[in-house]
Amino acid sequence: MKSVAILLLIVFASGIPAFAEERSIVVWLDPQQIPPKLTIYSDEKTESKRGVSLSDAAMILRGAQGWGSAVSVFILSETPVETKDYVVLLEGMKENEWLILTAIEVSQGGKFSERAARLLKYFKIPPSDEELN
Repeated sequence: MKSVAILLLIVFASGIPAFAEERSIVVWLDPQQIPPKLTIYSDEKTESKRGVSLSDAAMILRGAQGWGSAVSVFILSETPVETKDYVVLLEGMKENEWLILTAIEVSQGGKFSERAARLLKYFKIPPSDEELN
C-alpha cells in the first residue's frame, strides 16, 4: 500500500505528462513547383494546410503546440529538395520547444519508411486556401 501511494505521488508531482497524448506533424514538400508549395498534415485542424509557402509553413511550425508532450515533425518529399528550403522550415522550428524533428525523408522509388507511410495514410488531405474561399 505504501509503494502505491509513493507511485501516485510521483505521477502527480511530475505534472501529469504521463497522461499526455503524442501527436505528429507531416510537412510535405513539392519541389516541382517554383516556389515550392507545401502541405501540412496535423492533428490540429488549424495547422493543416495545403498549397502554402515555405515561410507560411515555418510560421505554422513556430506556433504549433504539444498536447502535454513533444510533437514529432516529419519533412517528406518525393524528389530531392534544396538545402535552403529545409533551412526555412528548421528556422521556424528552432524556437518551438514542443517540436522534435523526427525525420527528413526523400522517397526511394515512391516509398517512405513504414512510420512515415502510416502517417500519410492516417492524415486526411487538408483543403487548399482556394477551396476554403
